[in-house]
Amino acid sequence: MWEFDYCASELLESGIEFKVGPSTQQYLLDIKFEDGVIIIPQLRIHETTNSLLRNLIAYEQCCLRSTHSEDILEDID
Repeated sequence: MWEFDYCASELLESGIEFKVGPSTQQYLLDIKFEDGVIIIPQLRIHETTNSLLRNLIAYEQCCLRSTHSEDILEDID
C-alpha cells in the first residue's frame, strides 16, 4: 500500500524536484526517484480516458477490494 508522508509543496521546499517522464514510459504508476528528482509519467487525456479510469475504479473495488486508484483519481477530478 502506498503511503505519502509529505505533500508536493513540502517536497519542493525540501529541495526535491519534479519532472515529467518521457513519453515512452508505458505505465501510469511507473514513478521513479533518482538523484533528488521524482519522475512522474505523462498522463495523456483522450476522449475515452474518463470511461477508462471509471472502469478501473469499478474493477478495483469489485475484484481487488482496493481503493488506491480511487484515491489518486479523486485528486485528478
